[in-house]
Amino acid sequence: MSAPRHARRAPGVALISALLIAAVIAGVAVILAKRQQFASANASQLSVALRAEHLVMELEIQAMSVLQEDLQHGPIDSANDAWAHADLRAEGGGLSAEGRLLDLQGRFNLTTLAFDPAALAALAASPEASEDGSAEGGLAAAALRGVAAAAGVELGGAAPAGPAGRPRALSPQQVATVRFVLLLQALEIDPVMVPAVLDWLDPDSEVRFPNGAEDAYYGALPVAYRAANHRLVDPGELLAVRGVTPAIDAKLRPFVTVLDQAIPLNINTAPTEIFMSLTPGIERTQAERLLDARAAQPFTMAGSLATSPLLLGLPFAVSGLATASSTFELQVRVRGEGPPKLFRSLIRRNGNTDIQLLGRQQIYVED
Repeated sequence: MSAPRHARRAPGVALISALLIAAVIAGVAVILAKRQQFASANASQLSVALRAEHLVMELEIQAMSVLQEDLQHGPIDSANDAWAHADLRAEGGGLSAEGRLLDLQGRFNLTTLAFDPAALAALAASPEASEDGSAEGGLAAAALRGVAAAAGVELGGAAPAGPAGRPRALSPQQVATVRFVLLLQALEIDPVMVPAVLDWLDPDSEVRFPNGAEDAYYGALPVAYRAANHRLVDPGELLAVRGVTPAIDAKLRPFVTVLDQAIPLNINTAPTEIFMSLTPGIERTQAERLLDARAAQPFTMAGSLATSPLLLGLPFAVSGLATASSTFELQVRVRGEGPPKLFRSLIRRNGNTDIQLLGRQQIYVED
């Protein structure tokens, strides 16, 4: 008598069940092993990150010490100073770090373009930035307005009359706008983007400039967004503005910064292209000769640049210029495990004693 059919199948079913259970257990084991590997890798990465940040903090202390010592050598800040050549290094935990200090006031501060009455009033009240409506001031105003008009930027109508009916110079924000136009020209960038930048910064949603752009333009893009209508927070924000391409951003980025207020430009640390933006008519050869003269003897006041024989006959406004700096950037590269890590720290020096670390961030693309 043969066994029931279901009884003959029992060993096969049991075998299959055992194999399934074994497969599940093996899968769970693999998952647990992967999780353990990920956890170990994350712990290792966290350890490296903490050690890297510790080295960055060491270099920040070194940098602030160098900036503090620099105050003993007078109020002028130039590319000849010790801080500009400081060898900042630290090692520990299998990592090494090296850093350098940059004067952010040697770059064009995009914040000076913003409609910020309080900041502009502070600049206008500066002795070096004041304009008295002289014939030279009127000439500068006329020339700078001409440059702006060529870029399609309206600077607010005719300049009001000064003493004896002579036109007053442009406001600090107007001068900054024209210098931005000149900087773009020095970098061989079409200034057609400037009106859109100004619309991005102004506090309303009205297109105020030819070739400008507001919410109606940005809202019609495939990925819609709105205009900031506020000052920039980071130079990279320019990529959101109409007409600014990645190629333009890459060319412009080394020469611009965004500070929290309309801090003036230091003519003792500015590069050639920035000098070419100071007033219409400065050719590259003239700017390079000015830098050569500066290397031998830094400028002691912003007004002294206007008296240089190299600028003879050119309209020149000292608005927004200075010969000392308060805001610096520490750039740090940490080497060791894995690819190098890059960090940027913002340091501000207030007066003779107060030096503050304003912020720190890890960056993933070098300027």
